Amino acid sequence: MNFDGLSRFLEPMAILPRGAAAWLSRFRYEIPAARAENTDAFGDSLPSMTVRDGVAVIPVKGVLLRNANSVERLYGAVSHSQVTDWIDQAEDDPNVSGVLFDFDSPGGSVSGTSELGSKIAAMSKPTCGFVDGGLCASACFWLASQCDGIVATPGAQIGGVGAILTALNFADALVAEGVGVEILQSGLYKSAASPLKKMSDSERGLLQDGVNKAGAMFRAAVRAKRPTIQESDMEGQLHIAGEAKSRGFIDGIVSGQSEAAHKIRQPSDENPWVSDFDRKGKRLPNSASSAQTALEAEWARSAELRAEFGTFKVFAAFRSAAARGKAVIRQRGDSTAASRPALQSKQASVSVATAKDYEAQFKASPALQKEFGDVKVYTAFMKASRAGQIKFQRK
Repeated sequence: MNFDGLSRFLEPMAILPRGAAAWLSRFRYEIPAARAENTDAFGDSLPSMTVRDGVAVIPVKGVLLRNANSVERLYGAVSHSQVTDWIDQAEDDPNVSGVLFDFDSPGGSVSGTSELGSKIAAMSKPTCGFVDGGLCASACFWLASQCDGIVATPGAQIGGVGAILTALNFADALVAEGVGVEILQSGLYKSAASPLKKMSDSERGLLQDGVNKAGAMFRAAVRAKRPTIQESDMEGQLHIAGEAKSRGFIDGIVSGQSEAAHKIRQPSDENPWVSDFDRKGKRLPNSASSAQTALEAEWARSAELRAEFGTFKVFAAFRSAAARGKAVIRQRGDSTAASRPALQSKQASVSVATAKDYEAQFKASPALQKEFGDVKVYTAFMKASRAGQIKFQRK
């Protein structure tokens, strides 16, 4: 569906057929007609990520394509690569404490959807999918299911789990018109699903196997995040918001985007996904102190700090030690160096070779436990020291 070759039409899709047809109609007829009349059918600009009150809103609206070009985006497609870029921006922005994905899509290509879904699932900041009375179907729900939570307005439709491949066939029509077609090919299945010939049983079996595998990937991704959804509800059906909630597809019904964003800014026990935030160790936006926020902002701004300490946990451990008078962190200059905390144990040696040794060392030393607080922080510090990422000197 990328119009860069017939092969793109033959890949399995996770999309509602009527959604694809509507987009193709708009691409081929409606928009060119509007352009001919010098009207702008899309407004002043393409959709983009916005940030308000600490919440990044990422729009996912239109047919999903792995690498939609600028023309396809202009005509209503969504590029996986563009969404990926927005996710990276939101993760790197210290002013963003939560991410709201604004979904309205009939789905799109299977290609790239699994990877983008995994990226959403791995985000360090709280995420919430939101559907404002529109569609969150097929590949779009695949992405939404990887968020920490999903909410929708009452009229939204959610679901459509499954994959599809549609192959047109004009063979009989060509014969009726007296048109003969010869296909020369190398490879038994090279012309599989060609509209110019009838499909053989072996070709049909090959393509069906690909569709089955794509559908299985889709269901597995949904089950991993939403295990309460029944297999019988993942046969391509769409569910109105209320029913979608009762069947486990979404977590709540809201009045609009403002309420959805508020649930990220002000989480409470009434938000079904709060426990999931805790399980992932994600920092809730209203639980971080101003000092922690300032420390994170400083880390994000300074490439020198990142080069010096390697990881934020090690940097935070140093700052904590410095606050207790056990480390000296100087600004870079003529002889920059971050002084190593004044550890009270001879076991703090950079000659240790394995993580197990670090763990044993940490457990055996109350001084180390007091100094670093967590064995993971201590291990990260020691590894960074050995790798030369931290310059230190004894006090």
